[in-house]
Amino acid sequence: SAGLQIQGVVYDTDPASPYRYGGPYNPLPVPYTTYSPLLTNISLCRAAATTTLQRLRRTASRRLQVDMVPHPGLVLGDLVSVTGQGLTGVSCVIEELTLPYSPETQTIYVRVPHG
Repeated sequence: SAGLQIQGVVYDTDPASPYRYGGPYNPLPVPYTTYSPLLTNISLCRAAATTTLQRLRRTASRRLQVDMVPHPGLVLGDLVSVTGQGLTGVSCVIEELTLPYSPETQTIYVRVPHG
């Protein structure tokens, strides 16, 4: 109400992250701005900044297509164990999936975590 701008800042300090502050692929911090009338205090702004960083890190990770026997119990966000493509039993998050109407091959897309 006083016209002051509030902001939240977060730096990536994970050594395995491609967005690590001061790392080889991010020598300078890159600002991402978001405006929302719902961000009314510093703690909300910091939470929004942390969420933005998590989203950026997720999109920088490797994405795999998995063709498998249909499984109607899988939903977006589920963790699945992936073996293949140089991975052995790695927990990955389902980001996209299709479920055919007939017993064909189901295709899911998963993200491999960093580290």
